[in-house]
Amino acid sequence: MEHRFQIKILSGPLAGRRLRLPAGEFVIGGADPDLDAALEGGGRAVLNCTEDGVRLVTDAPCWLDGARWEPPAEPLPLRRVLDIGGLAIMLGNADEPLPERAVPPRRDRGRRAVPSMVAGSCLVLLIAGSAGAAIWAYAALQPEEVVIDTRARLDDWRRRARQQGIESHAEHDGGLLLEGVCLESAARTALVDQLRQMNVRYRDDTLCQDELVRNVQAVLNLNGFPDARARPGAALGTVVIQGSVHADVRWRRAVSMLATMRGLKEWSMEDPVGRGVKALIGMLRDAGLIGKVSVAREKDLILITGLLDEAAQRALTSVTHAFSRQYPDAPKTIFQNIPTRSIQAGLFPSPVVSFGGSGDLAFLDLANGTRLKTGSRLPAGHVIVHLDRNGIDLEREGELMHLPLEL
Repeated sequence: MEHRFQIKILSGPLAGRRLRLPAGEFVIGGADPDLDAALEGGGRAVLNCTEDGVRLVTDAPCWLDGARWEPPAEPLPLRRVLDIGGLAIMLGNADEPLPERAVPPRRDRGRRAVPSMVAGSCLVLLIAGSAGAAIWAYAALQPEEVVIDTRARLDDWRRRARQQGIESHAEHDGGLLLEGVCLESAARTALVDQLRQMNVRYRDDTLCQDELVRNVQAVLNLNGFPDARARPGAALGTVVIQGSVHADVRWRRAVSMLATMRGLKEWSMEDPVGRGVKALIGMLRDAGLIGKVSVAREKDLILITGLLDEAAQRALTSVTHAFSRQYPDAPKTIFQNIPTRSIQAGLFPSPVVSFGGSGDLAFLDLANGTRLKTGSRLPAGHVIVHLDRNGIDLEREGELMHLPLEL
């Protein structure tokens, strides 16, 4: 809001403080005032602030520079001492300092000094109440004697704001522009509240890390990835997306939105569930079970499938318990004591008939004459990433599974 004029209070407990007037009416005294002052005779005064000046309408007695005076219809004079029913003020342009002036004694028409009631002794600042109070209390009521202290407090505020990732720049109207990616919105709110307490105008153009994470999560949900989770990255402005995300048309839409998201400098992808499946396959291999079971991820579950005797089932239970302790955030593991041949039939274009070679030269021969090796792609999109006599590790769109050979 633009403030063209200000008043300086010259009497009472707020003497020395300046107040920038908002456009429109500003009420002193009476019912529901913007500035509560006990004017003489219970009077009420209205300052009407327009582009060409400030006009006064009041039923309280007035004095100008100590002389009895009736408010005119034209704008009030600037830089003069105006006594409104015991409240002494000085009016001036908002961008100019006002001089120090003592309140002159009141004079009657014979220029005899008369005692003056000081309405300022009952002056109360209304922070809540009328809309006008909310407007100007937010603006600038500053004691001139604490300008140096305010600057020191503002310098300390800038230092603490920079620690939160907030940079501040002075604007042409004297306010502050807040920019940057901050750590958390709660800390920013506390800093902004301190600016209000110092009566500093500001414009907030910041974005906090927790807000950025919520924005990224909204993009994931909007584009069909509700199971993926966004979390803060290592640096401000970065986000890590966790989960199984396929590079399809949905992800391309999400990428176009992420690329233009304000404040997002970089995002990265990781799949902790996929890492967990890979770790479980390694633990099963170490326990000698990998040639007897298949391992696959099914939504929020890890399915272990295969016909096992009691000893093998006890070994499997030991492995899954150890896996749960090491990977507490991994999906639940489910054991299915059923054959795995039906799973293989849905993956390979023809039955597997033989295994040959070793190490990097290992291969599978299918009944239709096809030979598969590490790196071969199956019709369903799976790629062979590991192959030995115990089984095959397959990967598709970041998801890993293991199948025993069962030759």
